[in-house]
Amino acid sequence: MKKVLLSLLVLFVFSISVFAVVKTKRIAYLSEPSKIEKKLEKCLDKAVTSADMFNCTYRADEDFEDSVKVLYPKLLKKLEKKEADQLAKSQTAWENFVKENSEFHMVMNDRYNIPEVPRLSFYHSLVEMRKTRAYELSGLLFDIDDIKMNQEYYDE
Repeated sequence: MKKVLLSLLVLFVFSISVFAVVKTKRIAYLSEPSKIEKKLEKCLDKAVTSADMFNCTYRADEDFEDSVKVLYPKLLKKLEKKEADQLAKSQTAWENFVKENSEFHMVMNDRYNIPEVPRLSFYHSLVEMRKTRAYELSGLLFDIDDIKMNQEYYDE
């Protein structure tokens, strides 16, 4: 009975430590998008005018776009051909959506001469789209690495 309880205790402690390592690794993979998000929050907290807010949002949008441009090829390299082809289609569709959505807002702005606040809302929406994609690609990178690590462990 003591051996069984001791074995269960060891297994429990081991599973907690494995969970902590996985959680720490996942945080590391997601750290780049979250750094950009924190930087945006700090900038917006200091912003006084709508122009300040626009500048914060514009910089965050550029940072998230750069993040996606770095993460996408990293993930692409880790996938098998069929998966990589599907990701490429997905990325192209996503980029086209972002482009078309931006053009729609520009047409609306030109037609109705939309003031700054809705324009700021549009840029916030653009940031959210790119932030979501950056987190998605980061999460997929983590998942792929985690799966491969587990496969290697069980293949031994």
